[in-house]
Amino acid sequence: GKMAVVVRGCAAPRSPKAVYVVLAAIVVALAASTSAVGHGIVDLSGDDWTLTLASDGNDAAVSEGNAVRVSGVNVPGTVPSALFKAGLIPNPEHGYTQNDVFANMTRQSWTYEKQIDIPKKHVVAHCSQPHGLAASRLLLVFLGVDTAANISIDGHVVGETNDMHLEFVFDITAAVGPAVAAACDNLAVTRAVVTLGVAIQPATTYAASQAALFGDPKCKIRRNYWPNKFGHGTECSTYVRKNTGSFGWDCARAFAAQGIHKPVQLQVVSTARLHQVVPVLKVVKTPTCDAAVAAGDGTDHDGAFNVTVRVFVSVLAHVSGARITVSGNWGLGVSASREVDLTPSTPDLAQDQMVELTLASTGAALWWPNGIGPSTRTVYTVTATLLLPNQEQTQELAQQLNHSFGFRHIEYVGSVGNTTKEKFPLFFRVNGCQIYAKGFNWMPSEVLLAETEYQARNKQARLADAAAVGANMVRIWGGGVYEDEAFYAAANALGLLILQDGSFFGLYTKDHRFLDLVKREVTYNARRLAGHPALAMWSGNNESPVYPNEQLFVQTQLATVVRESPDTIVYPSNPSYGWNSLHPLEPRQPDPTFPHDTHAYLACGTIPDNLMFASEFGYPSAPLFEAYALVTPPDQLKLFSSYVTWRSTIKNPLWTKESQVAPNTTLTNTFPFLLPSQASAPSANTTAGLQRWLYLTQVLQAHCISGTVLGHRMSQATTGSLVWAVNDIWAAPSWGAVQHNGAWKVLMHTIGHRLFRPTVIALEEAGGWEKKMDPASSSSLSASASLSASASPVAAPNLVAMLDNQAFVAVDVVCTVESHGWADASPKPRGSASFHATLPARSRALSHTVPDLASSPPCTKATCFYTARCVTADGVPETEAPRVVASQVWHPVPLAQAALATGVTLDAKVTPINASAVEVTVSAPRAIAHVVISTAAPGTFSDNAFDVLLPGQVRTVVFTPALGSTHRNQLPPFYVYCINNPERSQASEEW
Repeated sequence: GKMAVVVRGCAAPRSPKAVYVVLAAIVVALAASTSAVGHGIVDLSGDDWTLTLASDGNDAAVSEGNAVRVSGVNVPGTVPSALFKAGLIPNPEHGYTQNDVFANMTRQSWTYEKQIDIPKKHVVAHCSQPHGLAASRLLLVFLGVDTAANISIDGHVVGETNDMHLEFVFDITAAVGPAVAAACDNLAVTRAVVTLGVAIQPATTYAASQAALFGDPKCKIRRNYWPNKFGHGTECSTYVRKNTGSFGWDCARAFAAQGIHKPVQLQVVSTARLHQVVPVLKVVKTPTCDAAVAAGDGTDHDGAFNVTVRVFVSVLAHVSGARITVSGNWGLGVSASREVDLTPSTPDLAQDQMVELTLASTGAALWWPNGIGPSTRTVYTVTATLLLPNQEQTQELAQQLNHSFGFRHIEYVGSVGNTTKEKFPLFFRVNGCQIYAKGFNWMPSEVLLAETEYQARNKQARLADAAAVGANMVRIWGGGVYEDEAFYAAANALGLLILQDGSFFGLYTKDHRFLDLVKREVTYNARRLAGHPALAMWSGNNESPVYPNEQLFVQTQLATVVRESPDTIVYPSNPSYGWNSLHPLEPRQPDPTFPHDTHAYLACGTIPDNLMFASEFGYPSAPLFEAYALVTPPDQLKLFSSYVTWRSTIKNPLWTKESQVAPNTTLTNTFPFLLPSQASAPSANTTAGLQRWLYLTQVLQAHCISGTVLGHRMSQATTGSLVWAVNDIWAAPSWGAVQHNGAWKVLMHTIGHRLFRPTVIALEEAGGWEKKMDPASSSSLSASASLSASASPVAAPNLVAMLDNQAFVAVDVVCTVESHGWADASPKPRGSASFHATLPARSRALSHTVPDLASSPPCTKATCFYTARCVTADGVPETEAPRVVASQVWHPVPLAQAALATGVTLDAKVTPINASAVEVTVSAPRAIAHVVISTAAPGTFSDNAFDVLLPGQVRTVVFTPALGSTHRNQLPPFYVYCINNPERSQASEEW
């Protein structure tokens, strides 16, 4: 039904708990709204499958001594997961197990089997009629097989799969005929059982065979990075339609596992199968930003849209007088109906018959992104019903499909043509309102992908994390997959705009057989994802050149998206230079003078000149020790162990472990007490050295991304900041803002504390930001003065505050800037000054000179740090505290040059709140920097990762263990990290 979901942007540092509550309440309902009714569907998913190591000619003969047969196997699932569950291999994601998985398990052919009961309805229909094949048909539906497999019934092959992104449907009526006939021979028994087999080839073997078939046996057409980094076979990865990242990337090692990664179904149908429903939104009147925001509820009162509902039917036998009805649950309810004749086809979706009906939008509420416009996220349901006449010419309900849907108008301004009259050259506009895109990139959620409840919950939790820190956009990386309905349901509910890359990364063949497969794949997924209000744009690929293969990326893929989902914005690739025209699709040749988005991986805290839309940028970090130790062999818990290097696949040599800890590198220049001056010193190769390094990588990641995002926010040109990435694909040095175990990294807390707020403040020395933001400047800028190695630790700086307000209302604030000494024993500031500022709606980079702080004793750049805090200036009742709208902690020099107090004794305690949650308090007698609380237990902190704790200031946070994970008395220890001390401190437990 209609879902009015309220999810607000982060107004203050907080845990995502409130968002999880909203998500839990609605995701089930939204998932149900994409359900099928009346199909005679039998779900074959479950834990009653078997898995066998096959010998099919592609592998060496399997002797009895090393044969493998596992029962109790889960589908959806993967081969390595099943072997781990059976106790045959260690956890595939722990230790060096990946080596064995990729070298052995995924290089073999494996066969899934299941005994299936033919639905009684089908058996009875065939037993009661002399020509049973006309009575009902039995379809076997695979929503996803990874990847190349032969499908058999009782040993007889009925079809094959060759694309993990595509649904496959097989008519097995004839194949089960003998079993049905046997059941009919004994009138007292109507049970028929057959064996379903799914024999899956190794992805590397299949990819190599396809390369040879298409005339490239040496796989010269391949991924354009690291062709041989992850072992033999990965160089052919673009010849198999499997997520390219599974062959290894700089976020994880290669697994390339097989499996049945989505549900399997039996469907009993008579003459037709209601296959897919595609709502297409047509704008009749473009919403205007002022009117929509001023209305408060965003309701479309004047019929600004029409909805064309495309209903796709797989027809197995001719039908006259079928009736198709579509309805929407907005306003008082709308519907349309049509009688049609259905023409026979095969169950192949390419042969589906399409029927179109139109619905009006009267009374519908607009859908808005997170933190923009009205705060409700209204998601509707479009329902299609197919009525078939029976033998008595009366109509019976045959099938029904529901599809999530929302009303919104999205534009990517400046992406088409050579010029734009807008102030900003490239930006998104939603419902008439220009938005600043704040968000993340999305990697596959796991190295072993399967559509399980556990993985679905994790995806939803990561999206909830993104919404909780104020994000409004997520880009799905082209090295991954087209995400599932649960992912899009969560994005719809949370107000997260989705930029969906086509699942392409690298160089691909132009062979017509490959292009035909891609066309089927994109047709299916474009229809499946159409109508979701979160879907903002579909780009051709990730970082793959369009021009050598326009046949694939433009003429096959994007032209298919336009045909199947006409209201979806398409984009040549991510990044790209946009379009010369949309009719026909003509990509713009590379030319930096035209508006374009950018993937920028530069020095820490820098941005390119005149950056318009940062669709990907990032800096890597590692999990904290408490999580890292869970996946690491105990004898490898030392900084310079071979495992630490093996576990990381970061491709840039400037970001490897060795360079980050070597003298005169970013990490050692920015933070003290990392390691002794010589990285190879024996005392560094310790568990404490590893703990320190893991922690400092997170602090450095937050530091670098902070500088870059503040640079974007203060720029007069930049309109979007999408951090790479929100999630880690496994527990290793990677790019995510959230660890694989769900714990927020320092970066995620930093983004929530200040970077993605509607209003931000950035302190700088006088003349700093103005020079950096000068459009005439020809040099790349460093957006974080605290990373400037040339900063002199002498006289105190003259400060300027830059303010950015992306809210759609003006903000009146009073900002207070204070100076504090690193070694002071009192929380009292050395100096303080305030200024008043009125920030117009949608104002960028407003400069305010900070009055003289009159610090006493005087500050130097090395001895002091500065805090800035802006609160609402008026309209606050006397009984309420002013609302904090922006804050920052700033230090003029790198912390390696700052006069920090060292060896500070921390007071950290853990006390119970209730049966599960605990309270953690931290304080210190001197200022301590970058305070992080950590534990090995899964769960959430109400707040964490504090830039500075003032002397004597007590920080109290609540830790709530993950549901059902553990009782408070069984929690592992809690530890506190800070820059000042070379080792972590354990919190005392006061039960």
